[in-house]
Amino acid sequence: MLALMLKILMMVLAIVSLIVNNYSLSVYAQEKNKESKLSRNPFMPLVTSDGRLISLDREKAKSDLIVEGTVFDKYGRSYAIVNSLIVEVGDTINGFRVLKVEQGKVTFMKDGQTKVVEVKEFKDEPKKEEER
Repeated sequence: MLALMLKILMMVLAIVSLIVNNYSLSVYAQEKNKESKLSRNPFMPLVTSDGRLISLDREKAKSDLIVEGTVFDKYGRSYAIVNSLIVEVGDTINGFRVLKVEQGKVTFMKDGQTKVVEVKEFKDEPKKEEER
């Protein structure tokens, strides 16, 4: 009887150990992901439909915060992609602290001032009809 209880206890400890290790690896992967910096959004085209090059540097110079997307969960953690980095409430980027992540927008604070930035939408130039 004692040997059986000891085996059960060892199995429970092994399962708990696996769960804890798996969770810690998941958290480590998320932290590494936050630190990765992309030079540009790989899903954003570099050329317009009429063949002109898009200048990404000019777009970034307009604003110090570019919200590229949000993942909103009203019951849990929400995330945003800002300047190609994944952030959540409490994180700081370019001196701005993330206060709130909502569907389609992020609220930041810097020097006591709040700033709401909506998701940037890529808008292609309207197509011109070809003359015949």
